[in-house]
Amino acid sequence: MPKILLPHGAPRMAKAPKTPKQKKVLDYAQDGDFVKALEMMLTPRRRSLGTRFGQAQLTLLHLAVQKNDMAAARMLIESGTPVDVKGGIFSNTFTPFIHALKMSSDETVLALLELGATPSAETTCGQNALNYALDLKRSAAVVEAIMARLESVKA
Repeated sequence: MPKILLPHGAPRMAKAPKTPKQKKVLDYAQDGDFVKALEMMLTPRRRSLGTRFGQAQLTLLHLAVQKNDMAAARMLIESGTPVDVKGGIFSNTFTPFIHALKMSSDETVLALLELGATPSAETTCGQNALNYALDLKRSAAVVEAIMARLESVKA
């Protein structure tokens, strides 16, 4: 098909919305439809549950946590996504738990701890969950829960 050259400054036509057949896993995840994104990933010949998406290189678990969607996060973990899967750009990767500390509610953070998140896991920059919780002035309940989990691991 030949390209049509437009004069400089001519308005471009808007892209047509994607039909369900054209939508990709990331499209569903960005729309907040984690169930559909997960279904697509679990079909044969699809990517693994730890696949990173978009410019920020986040996994579906990171995106679910970011939107405080613990039902989707729980389903992803139960479907085989490691609770401490790393995401983020190569210079600073982090777990969904650390992402939750930066982006989500206290309820989401505490729920991830209950699902087995490891607060001692560090980013590639050497920060752990307690560092983030203190730096971001998270609630006393969150800080205490992290400290209790760290103490139980040491014992």
